[in-house]
Amino acid sequence: MSWAQQEITEEEGEAVRYFYWAARNTPELATMLYEKPWVQDGITGDELMIIKYLYRIAKSEDNEPAAQTILGMPFLDSVAGMDALAVQSLERLEHDDTDTFLEIIEHPRIKDGITDDEAEVVVLLHAAPERFRQILKQDGGLHLERRKVQLPITGETNLLVAHFNEDNSEALNLLEAYATFIEGYMGEPFPSQYITLMFHDWESGRYHYGYTPITLKMSSWFYYDARNKNGRTAAFLARMVGWYYARDWDVEPEQRWVTSGFGTFMSDLAQVELGRDPWVWGGCAKASTLAALETIGTEHDGWTGCHRALGNQFMHALHGALGKETFQRGLRNLHRSAQQDGPVDGCDSANLTICHVVAAFKDGAEDNVAAQVDEVVARWYGPR
Repeated sequence: MSWAQQEITEEEGEAVRYFYWAARNTPELATMLYEKPWVQDGITGDELMIIKYLYRIAKSEDNEPAAQTILGMPFLDSVAGMDALAVQSLERLEHDDTDTFLEIIEHPRIKDGITDDEAEVVVLLHAAPERFRQILKQDGGLHLERRKVQLPITGETNLLVAHFNEDNSEALNLLEAYATFIEGYMGEPFPSQYITLMFHDWESGRYHYGYTPITLKMSSWFYYDARNKNGRTAAFLARMVGWYYARDWDVEPEQRWVTSGFGTFMSDLAQVELGRDPWVWGGCAKASTLAALETIGTEHDGWTGCHRALGNQFMHALHGALGKETFQRGLRNLHRSAQQDGPVDGCDSANLTICHVVAAFKDGAEDNVAAQVDEVVARWYGPR
């Protein structure tokens, strides 16, 4: 690895650490990794993901043979497309359900090697292991619809909709529209060049963190709802697309209003931009301020809805007080500070809190803007 003798990048430095740990703890996997041609010419972000997640699989429950099996499959002869996301999906499944992971890895249709085309499907594995058992028992059942789009900043971005029923072209249209608007509003590159939606038996926003799929319930009302200007499903999908930006925003459960409020606010803006009605997300009977919400714990009924409702109202209040351009600048400041390691903006915590929000919206602001931020915070957060 000639690159290791030169000035190395952040990704290469991290890869060196994983190679060190692998050489000590999983030496056969380390040897196989070292022999891969794509390791020899420098380490990209996707290649680092593969090294990291294969090592985690190998270290967990003595699954080094399974990690070696994956590394030996055709899709990892080179690294491109969704290869790294497929390995991440396998690692997450192994972490959550080792028995199902081993069952799938040992299945004849997988054991003979995942191809590049099949890697696109494996990305969905963590979101729907039960469905994958069905797919492995038959040749059909899963339908994929793909589209390459040009986002204004990121450029080429891949959209994928996976479903087990009929056509979902309207979902591709919505994914493209929401991603285009939200990236333009944020003024920052979209955090992933792959946006994947899977229709499944339940819906969840958290599973697309770290690039894994958005999941939505599959039912006939999606087709009406997605086309109806005040449909809930489209608003939910917009919120999930917005949350791609917040996937690395570290927050404690008590401060989840930061990320939940952001995603819901972006959904409201995107709906209006597309000529649709924002969804009415409901209120919060348990608390009237964010500070009060942070003290009532995570177990009460409506806790998630309260974070979504109050966080969204807080974002709307800031937007209304500051105006679009000033608010956008503060939002970009918040997004950038969330990417930093350790405490920033003079705040004690590395996780986002009201301190970081206030610092982001006051940074570089005139005195009158700072005063407006204080007024909104006093009303919606409460005493600090």
